[in-house]
Amino acid sequence: AIFKPDITDVNRKYYIFSQKKRLNRTQGIKNLKMLKIAILVREETTDRCTGKGCLQSFFSKTESFVRYRDTEVELVGFFHSGGDLDYKLAKMKDAGVQVIHVSTCMRGKYEGYEELVEKIGKDFDVIGYTHGSENGKSRATKTVTGKFI
Repeated sequence: AIFKPDITDVNRKYYIFSQKKRLNRTQGIKNLKMLKIAILVREETTDRCTGKGCLQSFFSKTESFVRYRDTEVELVGFFHSGGDLDYKLAKMKDAGVQVIHVSTCMRGKYEGYEELVEKIGKDFDVIGYTHGSENGKSRATKTVTGKFI
């Protein structure tokens, strides 16, 4: 059974308006109910980084996550580039992750950044930074989209 709220005449116009608005604002994200996101950080940076910048941007939907301000999102993974990265990416795919944000520290300090984004982009949409300037200091941000966003 479909839930239909009891709507008085006073609230009817607002309800119809809000439902149309809700549908319109998700159209740019390919009409998904909830977008599943993961954040990939640089292993060496995790020795001294708490992840605060990435997580704060995610939960406040600012900086690279502003694109989701009108979309429900779930953070499914926060993982580093060390170890068996292919295994980790397979686990993210199994968990239904659609978008991976490669952290700003990866863009700035990871030598194979561009190749990594291309590799991940075969199975996921990839946003090449998490917080700070969209334009990197030492290299341009690489992004691969089109599958889900």
